Amino acid sequence: ELRRLRYQVKEELEGRINAEIRELAMPAASFLVDIKETPPSASGIDSVEFLISTNAGEPFLPLAKIASGGELSRITLAMKRVLAAMDSSQTMVFDEIDSGMGGVTTHAVADKLEAISASQQIICITHSATIAARAGQHLYLEKQEMGGRTKTAVRDLTAGERIAELARMLGGAAEDQDLKRHAARLLNRQN
Repeated sequence: ELRRLRYQVKEELEGRINAEIRELAMPAASFLVDIKETPPSASGIDSVEFLISTNAGEPFLPLAKIASGGELSRITLAMKRVLAAMDSSQTMVFDEIDSGMGGVTTHAVADKLEAISASQQIICITHSATIAARAGQHLYLEKQEMGGRTKTAVRDLTAGERIAELARMLGGAAEDQDLKRHAARLLNRQN
């Protein structure tokens, strides 16, 4: 029965994840669920492995072994999106989903996160100004030493603080006027 259910979900999972990764600047990538018979165990009579071909003409190889940081971030986003939709999760948490990516890819990921946020709560820890600019709420995490211990504080940024923080995230001083103008444009483009 477990094997039948695995095969039943396999095609749907592959199709949905492939559709998601193509929207995340991986047009030639292909995801495959590999199910192989194994000796009976507590998890059934199958082993399941996720395979990926990241470029046209490349063989399918285990996801854990071949994906780069940026590819793995995007595939993880696609998988979380599909799996959350299948089990109706209300909140999704992404820690540095921008790892190993930039440029057009970061914009594609920001678009996807923004689209997901229309139906689910997204909590995203990011170092990308592009992704942070899309947020409906921007929280700043800072570590402080108090009484010989390190504490983490979280605060909601005002509109002005948000522009300064985005400028800092863009790689400069929060007071740099050119970066602040660029940060404001990032925010305005998203609204």
